[in-house]
Order: sequence, then C-alpha cells, then structure tokens
Amino acid sequence: MNSAVLSALSALAGSSIGAFASIGTTWLTQVYQGRIQLQSRELSQREQLFNDFINLASKLYVDALGHDAPEPSDLVPLYALKARISLVAAKETTDRADEVMRRIVDTYYEPNRDFRNRRNHEAQADSKFDHLLQAFTLAGRAELGVDSWLGPVFHKPRLISR
Repeated sequence: MNSAVLSALSALAGSSIGAFASIGTTWLTQVYQGRIQLQSRELSQREQLFNDFINLASKLYVDALGHDAPEPSDLVPLYALKARISLVAAKETTDRADEVMRRIVDTYYEPNRDFRNRRNHEAQADSKFDHLLQAFTLAGRAELGVDSWLGPVFHKPRLISR
C-alpha cells in the first residue's frame, strides 16, 4: 500500500477515535448531570413536603389543645399531605407521620387546656408538645441525610402495595 494512503488512513482513524471518545465523554457527563439534578430536585421536594407537614401538624396540635372535636375540613389537608409523603418517603418517615397524626386526633378528645394565664400554663405544661414531632423530624433528617457528613442519602421511592 502506498505510504501516503496509509498515512491518510491512520490520520482519519485517529481523528475518528478522538471524535468518538469526545462524544462518549460528553454523553456520559450529560447523563450523570441529569441524574444528579433529578436527585437534587427530588430531595428538595421531599424536604418541602416534610416542612409543610411539620407546619400544618403544629398548627393542628395547638388547635387540638383548645378544642373538643376536630373539624374534618381542618384534618383533610394533613391527611392529604401525609399521603403525598407516603409516595416519596421511606417507610420509617411515613410511620412517624402516622404517629403524629394519631396523637393530634387523640389530643382533640382530651380535656381542653387553658393557656390564658401563666399559672395555668405551667400547671398544664407537659413534654408531649415538645416531643410531638421529634420522631418524625429525626426520621426526616435521616432520610434527607442532614446528619451525614457524606451529604444527602438518595433512595429509590418505594412502591405502595395495598
């Protein structure tokens, strides 16, 4: 074979290999970045759901301390939020959310508390309010990877079978 043709074919082959390597590297980078962005978005959405649940549960608990029976229309948003959490959260977090909801409903059927003056408040104070959301918060923090120096812990959403 002519040395000029061989040289041209070698140059063409080298260019092709370099182009394919560049395309492959770019493609892998895009796939990896897409996965990271998706995981970050899912983590952010889960964090927002947990935040909304904590806020709504706190408001309903305070309402339960001063009322005899729950208004179903007040509890529906909490149940809906818990259902949304069940779609994306780990079982431990979902179970802790169930406990919070049960305690809120149970509190509605307990005697009302009078917080109008400090003496009554101190007499009726207990640690239930302080710990109402503690288990849920700890489960949520573990799921979000907040306590880990390695960063967020990503998990695959579980399938709901009922």
